[in-house]
Amino acid sequence: MKFQQAELYQRIQAFSLDEIDADFPFSKRLARDNRWSINYTQRVIDEYKKFAFLAVVAGHIVTPSEQIDQVWHMHLIYTQSYWGEFCPKVLQIQLDHSPTRGGSDEDRTFKGWYNKTLASYKYFFGYTPPADIWPPTQIRFGRDLHVVRVNTQQNWIIPKPSLELVYKLSLKRKSILVLLCLLGLKVTGCEPLLSQNIKNQFNFSGLKFFTFYILIAIAIISFAYTLRGSGGYSGG
Repeated sequence: MKFQQAELYQRIQAFSLDEIDADFPFSKRLARDNRWSINYTQRVIDEYKKFAFLAVVAGHIVTPSEQIDQVWHMHLIYTQSYWGEFCPKVLQIQLDHSPTRGGSDEDRTFKGWYNKTLASYKYFFGYTPPADIWPPTQIRFGRDLHVVRVNTQQNWIIPKPSLELVYKLSLKRKSILVLLCLLGLKVTGCEPLLSQNIKNQFNFSGLKFFTFYILIAIAIISFAYTLRGSGGYSGG
């Protein structure tokens, strides 16, 4: 970093979004509104400060992640903090928030700016931004665009089953799983195990017993191979 950039970074780091005497400060409100842990909220605020730094020094328009955008939106409504302190005294520029106007051209433009922002982050800070706050472009402009506000007193929130494992499977693994299933059908002769003439599907004898457990084994092996190939689920 150049000397002026280092000074700017120090000013940003020294700036606090929380008022000292507030019973319900900025960070707690941000955590509540987004259902984030306090630790994660502080990390996102730290990344917001880095984003603001990049907005001044990167030399191109920068685009935040959805998480950082939530911090930015909230900071904007703390008008005295944002317009009275942060922009004129810390950043020493007017940092406007300009949302997309919609359409495919705007979509390409914002994706391009976001990719440039990720590249500038690595250039100035020397490491890749954390993926749980700066996700890849396909997530930033895919899943993360569906964030909405929900009143939890009026609605239950039930997460959908994750399809992450399916998406992570390579074509090779998918082909192997298909072959395993076909092998199972070949071994069993495509015999329907759940036909109506079997009163208890677990009371098999002879070939039916062997057939049923071959299919179960194939299913378990397929699932285990999927987990091993994709690295399993990741938290966060």
